[in-house]
Amino acid sequence: MLIKSNKKKLLKADEQVKPKQVLEYQVSYENISQKSLKNLKLNLPLPQSVSYLGQSLPTGAHASLDGKNFAPTPLTRLQNGKQVNIPLNEYRALQWHITELKPKQKISVSAQVRVNTSE
Repeated sequence: MLIKSNKKKLLKADEQVKPKQVLEYQVSYENISQKSLKNLKLNLPLPQSVSYLGQSLPTGAHASLDGKNFAPTPLTRLQNGKQVNIPLNEYRALQWHITELKPKQKISVSAQVRVNTSE
C-alpha cells in the first residue's frame, strides 16, 4: 500500500491486498562484479491481477502486452483506421534500458499498480 507522509512515499507492508488498493512494485539490482555492465534491460512483469497506473521510476520505461515485445509508452494500436492508445490495464510488463551499471552500483525500478476487482 502506498502511504504519503511529509512529501515522502512510505510503503507499508500488508499481509493481504484488497481490490482497488494501490501498490508499488519495486525491484533493486546491484552489480556485484568488478566490471561495468552495459546496455542492460531490466524487466518487471505485471500480473493479470493488477492494472498499471502509468507511474514508474525511472521514467522512460518501455511497455509490453505479452512480456516479450517492448516499445516506448504510450503503446498504441490501429482501431477503426486510427492509432489509439492501448489502455494501461492491458500492459503486462515494463522494461528499463540502463546504459551502464558500474561495479557495486545499485539501481531500483518501480511501478504503481492497482489491484483489480474480481468483477
